[in-house]
Amino acid sequence: LADMVRASAAAELAAAGEAKYAEKWVVSFDIKSIEAFCQRHPEAAEPPGREVKKFIEDFISKTDLNAVSIGGLVRMIKARYGAMRTATLERCKMWMKDCVNKKLNGPEKPVKAPGTSKKGSEGQPMPKQFVAGAADDDGDGDRAQITERADVDWAVSVLVPWGFKAGKGDDPVMRPPASIVMPILLGLLGMSKELKLRELLKTTHLGKAVNCMRHHPNAEVAKLARTLVFKWRAEGARRE
Repeated sequence: LADMVRASAAAELAAAGEAKYAEKWVVSFDIKSIEAFCQRHPEAAEPPGREVKKFIEDFISKTDLNAVSIGGLVRMIKARYGAMRTATLERCKMWMKDCVNKKLNGPEKPVKAPGTSKKGSEGQPMPKQFVAGAADDDGDGDRAQITERADVDWAVSVLVPWGFKAGKGDDPVMRPPASIVMPILLGLLGMSKELKLRELLKTTHLGKAVNCMRHHPNAEVAKLARTLVFKWRAEGARRE
């Protein structure tokens, strides 16, 4: 957004004898204008995760691993998608490491369906539900993957990119568009059970970030956020 809110123009007259000059303009937007801009251009708030991950996968699959570094790939991603928040870059680095490991170790072997014979399945494509990893979402498409603490930190940074308004509890400075918020809420709804929810709610702003989405202008987002808050409260009550 820094590039959007700060515009500068410089012109230089090339004709001989004419004075040279430069003009600079600073254009500012209020929060409502920025939210409206992000509604039309969600990539201004967060680059499309699925597209970024596919770019990483395609690049690593076609590249000699000895000729590329994580830092070099990060610079390429920035050049292609623009500036990114730290948590998003860390998420990209995790995707890079996964892609490198898959390339070094080879593709995972498909899992055979229980009760099927080798003879009966020869030459037949393996059903998707029995392919290793088929149930996982590939990037941040319909559902973001929330399996580690770093994923939670990323989710919070995207849900409340500019934090909360001073002295107004969990009222965010800016609410991202529904196309960005919905995959994160769906990912949190199916969050890995290995993550300790109570500890996360105490040590991060996850609870506040999700709670404030109950007032999102998109009805589906607001409904899902309420469902998530109710689910977490119910889980907390059962443990007490």
